[in-house]
Amino acid sequence: MSCQVIGLNGLIGAAALISCVVISPAAAQKTGTRLDQNRGAVGSISKLDKKSAIRATHAFGQCIAYRETKKAQRSLELPFASAEQLKVLNEATNSFDACLGTSPEFDLLSFPPVLFAGSAAEYFVRLKYAKSDLGGLAGITDEALDKTEFRPRNALEDLGMCVVRRNPGNARALVLTRPTETEEAEALKILLPDIGPCVFEGQQVSLNTPNLRAIIAYALYRAASKLGAAGA
Repeated sequence: MSCQVIGLNGLIGAAALISCVVISPAAAQKTGTRLDQNRGAVGSISKLDKKSAIRATHAFGQCIAYRETKKAQRSLELPFASAEQLKVLNEATNSFDACLGTSPEFDLLSFPPVLFAGSAAEYFVRLKYAKSDLGGLAGITDEALDKTEFRPRNALEDLGMCVVRRNPGNARALVLTRPTETEEAEALKILLPDIGPCVFEGQQVSLNTPNLRAIIAYALYRAASKLGAAGA
């Protein structure tokens, strides 16, 4: 995974973030509730198009969440990108063959915990919270957050929840875009002012767009589900 540093001394610049080399998988299907259940439904991969691997791999994660809903939801109760979460996600891959594409290049794909969990979270955001009122998440103070069921348990959760608290609407707008498309880049630019303040002073953060998207999707799903936001 390769990406330029996007955070330095608590500031994240638009040019730095957008210039990240996106070579790891994290994308989303346009309609998470209408996943094609047939083998190969996640699409094909072209060695000439790295974006196709991003889209296909994330679609695979959403397919797993669709087919193994209870296990996927149970995994999202665990600390983000933790060994415990990855173990449960791995148990959910009983539908592995059904969710794979038919291209031989699928054998080359890997499923890092951050991206696997993020794609599952995106599936449920699309399914349950695509049009929910997220106003209750805006502006939650650190003190109030510590008293909630969705208080951060590690640094990645802290980053994601900070962004979601600052602007839940724009965070969701990013998650609902089609990955690797212009709309994703535009949504990310709009959200950038809410990302910089979430990086601690003097801290360097190296993230590419798929990872950042996954972190935000997980935080959004966890907070919305704990708050009991009404579905679309």
